[in-house]
Amino acid sequence: MNYNFILCILIRFIISFLTKKFQNNKIIPLLTFIQSLSFFYLFLFDLRLEAPEANGITWWNIYRPIHGALFLLFTFYYLKKYKFAWQILFFDTIFGIIFFMFHHLIRY
Repeated sequence: MNYNFILCILIRFIISFLTKKFQNNKIIPLLTFIQSLSFFYLFLFDLRLEAPEANGITWWNIYRPIHGALFLLFTFYYLKKYKFAWQILFFDTIFGIIFFMFHHLIRY
């Protein structure tokens, strides 16, 4: 059992639901914008490719642009006060589960 993955997914679900609860927060879009930029930055410059929480291999590096785009999209919709914006982070978490299962079950 990969406890780091479970913890990661739980935290991401909590974050998505907190963004639903706090619809007019000024800190949330700043944090998600920075997170979005960090996903793109790590991918573009091939940084942090050895993750101890994944036994040394950052297998999710190829998915970082997807996560970055979803976080950026969330930031825009959140700032525009669309009530469904939290669902973007929720679906990002679902995609993370799918990518994890795809990687560990199919092993491309």
